Amino acid sequence: MNALPLTQTLRIAVGIDFSEASLTALVFAKGLAKKMDMGLDLVHVCDPSTFRPSFPYKDLPRLEDWLHQNFSEIRHQSCRRLVHLADGSGAVAEEPQSDPAFELSADGHIVFETDRVHHENRDRSHFLEGNPARRLLAFCEDNACHMLVIGAHGHQKHGGIGQVARALIRDGRLPVVIAREPVPS
Repeated sequence: MNALPLTQTLRIAVGIDFSEASLTALVFAKGLAKKMDMGLDLVHVCDPSTFRPSFPYKDLPRLEDWLHQNFSEIRHQSCRRLVHLADGSGAVAEEPQSDPAFELSADGHIVFETDRVHHENRDRSHFLEGNPARRLLAFCEDNACHMLVIGAHGHQKHGGIGQVARALIRDGRLPVVIAREPVPS
């Protein structure tokens, strides 16, 4: 095993889909990152291939325009929500009250006019497009993440985890933690 340089910050990636399950994962990961003095990467992956237009498929020439228009708005809203989750000012179910100044870089990193969020708590936010499992694993590898935390989705017949979680466990080369809501006593 290779030793880490003394200046390298250990990182935890958290898959965020804005569900209650991903909020549970975020709370768990934030607590662990604080205890272990690790950085945190909040990663939202949006798969444009899952969008379904509200007009009939016979109008397919309009599909590209529809996707571009709607996906731009989804991208912007998702980035706003990630920013508020990263700095602790917004819950998953809430619409952010303010609109922080940010840009989305070509590689999916959210870049702020001020580096307030990044410098205060070392959390970083990322918006990626594509297959969620593949993009999360590629992100973790490209950014030297040491752990991936996700929320539990899925049916009980699959152990309470969804198909993305199963793919992450099957194909990943890093520890994958599935955070669950505590069972009420």
